[in-house]
This record gives sequence, C-alpha cells and structure tokens, in this order.
Amino acid sequence: MLLTVTLNPSIDRSYYVEGFNKNGVYRTKYEKITSGGKGLNVSRVLKKLDMDVIATGFLGGKSGEYIKDELDRLSIINDFVNIDGETRNCIAILSDDESHTEILEKGPVITEEYFYLFLKKFENILEQNSDIRFVSVSGSIPQGLKDDIYKRLIMYSNKFDIKIILDSSGEYLKNGIEAKPFLIKPNLDEINSLLNKNLNQKNFIEEIENLELENIIISLGEDGAIAKLKNNFYRVMIPKVKVINPVGSGDSMIAGFMIGYENDYDDIRLLKFATACGMSNAITKTTGDIDLIFLKDIINKIEIIKK
Repeated sequence: MLLTVTLNPSIDRSYYVEGFNKNGVYRTKYEKITSGGKGLNVSRVLKKLDMDVIATGFLGGKSGEYIKDELDRLSIINDFVNIDGETRNCIAILSDDESHTEILEKGPVITEEYFYLFLKKFENILEQNSDIRFVSVSGSIPQGLKDDIYKRLIMYSNKFDIKIILDSSGEYLKNGIEAKPFLIKPNLDEINSLLNKNLNQKNFIEEIENLELENIIISLGEDGAIAKLKNNFYRVMIPKVKVINPVGSGDSMIAGFMIGYENDYDDIRLLKFATACGMSNAITKTTGDIDLIFLKDIINKIEIIKK
C-alpha cells in the first residue's frame, strides 16, 4: 500500500491552442479536465499500474466534490479533510511549438482547526494501514499552513520506518530535507535555488553529497536526469519524443520510482522505469496519465551512465 498527500489539490484544465501568444483570442483544439495536484497525479499513475494507493489532503466545495467523484470512479481510495473553502482551479495552455503556460490559483485558506484535523487523519491512516511502505508528499501548500508542514509529516513517518518522497520547492523543500526524506526530486532550478548555486554536470556530485540525503533525482526535462541512489551517481539520457503535455511528468516519474523500489529493481532498471513513466506522461493529453504501450517501448531506449 502507498499513500499520497496533496495538501493543495486542484481541478486541472489543460487547453491545447495552436499558435498561442498573449493578447490573442483563441479556440481550443482540444481540452482536458482532471483532478490535479502533484500527489493526485502520482495516485492516478500508481493505480493505472495496478498499485494500491490511498490519497489524502484537503478538499472543499464543488471542486472538491468533483475530485472525490473522479477518485471514486477510478477506484482510488481517498480520505480527505473536508474544508469550508473551495478547492482551486489550475490552467495549462499547451501550444504546437511544445511551449506550455500554467496559471495556478493560490487555493483556499486552511484554518488551524482543519490543520489539526489533517494531522490526526494522517496519523490514523499510518496507524491503521501497517502495510504502507511509501508516502509521497508533493506540491505547493495552501494558505494558512506553515512552511514546516512537510518536515513535520516526514518526522512522523520516520517513526513508523516509512519512506517519504518529497517533491516540492522553496522553503517547503528547504525545511523538509531537514527531516531527511528518503528521496527528493527537484528540477535543476529548484536544486540551484535550494543550494544557492549554479550546478552543472561537472560540479553536481560534490554539492549533492553535502545535502546528506540517501536518494536524489534531479529532473532536467528533455535532457533527462541526474540521480544519486545511496552512494552511486548516474546520468540519465533520454531519446527525443514529441511532447504533448509535460505537466505531471515529474509526478509520473515518482510513481515509477515507488513501484520500482517496491519490486526491488536494481538502480539501472529503477531509473529506466521511473524515467519511462515520466516520458510516457509527456506524450499523453491527460495530466498524470501514462501510455502503457509507449512505456514498454521507451524503456530500452533510455541510457543510464554511472558516474
């Protein structure tokens, strides 16, 4: 059993617009509406790959009802704190030049009462599901919560010997790594901001070692990834593919990592599978989705170089 935490979920609306530029008026070629937020993207990919998963966080209003209904339809176990505020909407505008523009609402304000209800729920889920081995905590934090919320969740999970994957940025990431999560997955901008450095392939090993974390995957978009798994360092090289919707690719990569680790994959197979999941999301129209046929085909085209 795996657990995903999405504190600031959303309804994600993806619009494909040819020749998009600001100040214009456009009609969409197609549009997709899904339950969103990084943790829910992870949940959908896990479920599609036949893994048992529980999703938790905060939901509110009609948007929250929509998300819960979708999770129920997908047979994803969900146990959220219901709040008075309205769950946010997020918009991704995709264009034929492979550019994408995101407009993200802040989300509702979480009161102290709801915060403690969530902490209690989180504790109950872990206590009542002794088979949970991984927890994914991802994304932004809604208004009203302190920057150390992820740190608190990691510290509590560590008491149960449960592995935490942290995928966030800014102060949430900085505070979270103090509790030593099992894995972090920043992109290059996020890791540079965290370290206040300008990392490249030549200097990343020494700087990453200074974080004293067991596992780190730095996603580089179309340039693949850089990874530290325990004491080994790897460069992940990927073939070029036609990107349709990159939103959710990092979340799909996390889902792939969780599954690979659960199945005792060695480092090379683990990185290939996780990367293939991320790439598979990028060639689909739906955020947080994968194409299983593409997934099987692309794995053997990914190259892993041990540094």
